[in-house]
Amino acid sequence: CLTWYFIGYGLFQGDGVVAGGDSSKFLVSDFLFYGNFVQQFGFAITSVTIVSGAVCSRIKFGRYVTFSVLQIGVIYPIAAHVAWADGGFLYDQGFVDFAGSGVVHGLGGTSAIIAAWILGP
Repeated sequence: CLTWYFIGYGLFQGDGVVAGGDSSKFLVSDFLFYGNFVQQFGFAITSVTIVSGAVCSRIKFGRYVTFSVLQIGVIYPIAAHVAWADGGFLYDQGFVDFAGSGVVHGLGGTSAIIAAWILGP
């Protein structure tokens, strides 16, 4: 949760084409953003838990925590920003995502395949 609070949400809510930008919302202090903050945090965690099913019992706990911090703090915010945030590339192109299936599950599945490939059989 701290990674999302300090890094992830600010990257997600910026006005840049990929992430971040001048109007980033790092360290949310405005009550109006808490609902979106919690919802997006749930999506970020879901993308990480998809990976846990693919690498269960084949990865050391410390490495999984490191991966989770990287996914929640950098990878997911960039993917979510591109698809859902004002100024994001796909958002500006008219991209429509039904209930997070494209971003959350697509990113989680892709990350799971890559993690399983790296770990091997």
